[in-house]
Amino acid sequence: MIIPILVSFAYRNALGQKGLEYLREIVDSGGELRMFLDSGAFTQFTAGKKVDLDEYCDWLYNIKNVFSKMGVRCEHVALDVVGDQIATHKNYKAMLGRFPDTLPVFTRGGSLSLLKSYLRTRERVALGGLGNVDRTSCRYVRDLYSKSEALRENSRKVHWFGFTNKDYVATYRPGTVDSSEAFVDALRFKKISMYQPEGRLTTSVVKGSLKEDRRARAHLRLFCERYGFNYEDLANVEENWIGDSCLSCIASMVGSITYIQKLIRRTGTVFYMAVISEERLISVREAIKKIKEAGDV
Repeated sequence: MIIPILVSFAYRNALGQKGLEYLREIVDSGGELRMFLDSGAFTQFTAGKKVDLDEYCDWLYNIKNVFSKMGVRCEHVALDVVGDQIATHKNYKAMLGRFPDTLPVFTRGGSLSLLKSYLRTRERVALGGLGNVDRTSCRYVRDLYSKSEALRENSRKVHWFGFTNKDYVATYRPGTVDSSEAFVDALRFKKISMYQPEGRLTTSVVKGSLKEDRRARAHLRLFCERYGFNYEDLANVEENWIGDSCLSCIASMVGSITYIQKLIRRTGTVFYMAVISEERLISVREAIKKIKEAGDV
């Protein structure tokens, strides 16, 4: 079972002592852990802050050594500057001396010739500036692929930051994508995405829908039976919807991890789960146990 996890420098505390212990448990249990390290530039940009290049590089050096000793595949990207391809490229060139395997980041406004150069000379390239799955991002992806033959021919080399539109993934087949959607759904929207054994996607919005929606109740009961959850605990206990390692987060991670395996088999695209805290790694660990106990490995 492939367990792809993305951690941003902005949320590097997720890889503290306890977080690394949880990841070692995943590896020791036979999970194929894959790590993707991000600079956190967009997160800091939205907070009006900047990422220090030297601090980012020092963190990469230390944490990549840890994953190397664990035998874990680990990628990282250059420090990008939102909306500034020149500054982003400068950071990328500066990082190559310390980390020859650094992934360049192509940002909005960058030249197609630079993107072509990245795709021809590097094993992997990250596309930034995609943001949320909205009409603007969808149009940007369509336009970029329509204008760049190099991108169409080398989409498997590409990582999409924060853009996981299922139709677009099926059409363009990027190598990897990432999202924190599962945690956001569970904690903010009180929603669990459930992928039934036959591959059908059903979504149950627990708050305010279960009482009126008989079909949603049936789907949730089937999901609970398969993965060893107590239906009443998920449907009616408010405390189970609060906190990064709460029961609803674990249930949502079960749905996400099973979906990730199906996505890899069907499209070859690897979906990285963005994690911002050690507690969310607990949800990942516990979800893996549920999936294994159900025999869905």
